[in-house]
Amino acid sequence: MQNEQPNPTDLIHFSKEMSLWIKEFVAFGLHLIRRSWYLFVFLFGLWAALFWTAKERSETVFTATAQMEHNELVKKVYGDMILELQRLIDHHAYDELSDLLNFPIEKVPNILSISATNVAGSALHEDITLTGLPFYVHVMTLDKESVQLLENGILYYLINSSKNAELLRINSKLIKERYDFYDNEINRIDQVIGAVQSGVVSGAVISDSIIDIASLFVLKEKFNDKRIEFAFAVEHYQPLGYVYGFSTTDSAVSNFNYKEHISRLLLFMALALALSFLLEMFSNSRKSQ
Repeated sequence: MQNEQPNPTDLIHFSKEMSLWIKEFVAFGLHLIRRSWYLFVFLFGLWAALFWTAKERSETVFTATAQMEHNELVKKVYGDMILELQRLIDHHAYDELSDLLNFPIEKVPNILSISATNVAGSALHEDITLTGLPFYVHVMTLDKESVQLLENGILYYLINSSKNAELLRINSKLIKERYDFYDNEINRIDQVIGAVQSGVVSGAVISDSIIDIASLFVLKEKFNDKRIEFAFAVEHYQPLGYVYGFSTTDSAVSNFNYKEHISRLLLFMALALALSFLLEMFSNSRKSQ
């Protein structure tokens, strides 16, 4: 069965009908504008006033992103904590934000937003995966200084949460115990080496064939490497930290949203057309009575 080919005459007729319909629609729209021009002028003036007011109130903002790595808690916990900060910002809870972030109270109003995303760009508080991948923290402020202060403030807030504080206490204790273990073992090895070198171990003479002093030195070196590793961990262990911190660009950005106001203008003009059409229908109905 052959496919039916469209008739060129039908296509020409359809295009003419569409062209005529569009012309009539435009003509009717112009007729509505002429009949209710004052309505369009009023709504356009209202939009222009809103546009100008928003433009005058717009501010220069600074945005920055930092990458953080974590050792203990799942990413969603940090996402929920960051989400709580944004909730406090939205409710202008400046005193509480100052306490949580260890942030100067006079600069807290300069914080416009704080958010967090995973490596895929999704909201961190929605990430329930258990992978240890890093995550990103995004901030928006009214000045550069607040961006740099937030770098320390957010880390302070996340580390000093009740969950992280408990993990820090437990893991610091475990690290200290491992350091003490290797330190004690090294002291014992030193005692054995000293005893063997003097030919006495606990009052008994031990021949070199029984105790290999060389292997004790090797073991001591390995234990000493571990002791150094845990000594560093005792001083520097944190449940999370920055891969890289916040940095602001040289050029600031205005927070004025042009797209939002253009959309509002189109909405106002559509509203004016709808009201003009209703007025036209009402006028025609009165004439027909």
